[in-house]
Amino acid sequence: MADKPLICPRSDTDGVKVIFESPVEGAWTIYQGRCGYMWRSTEPDYITDPDKFDPKSKVKLEDMDKFPMMPAIPPLRNK
Repeated sequence: MADKPLICPRSDTDGVKVIFESPVEGAWTIYQGRCGYMWRSTEPDYITDPDKFDPKSKVKLEDMDKFPMMPAIPPLRNK
């Protein structure tokens, strides 16, 4: 991945951040895209390569505000 610009596989956007690097130098790096998707540099290419990422799982940043951050918690049932 180091030879290509970092593009988020899920949202096809730049702005990818390094979240954490392995304590063993060069073993792996964890990245996060602007959409919140995270992946490790050692994942298979269908996880890390935007061109091979499942199109059904892609998101557009402009749609992110429409997504709930957490599922709604249903009200407690009376016993």
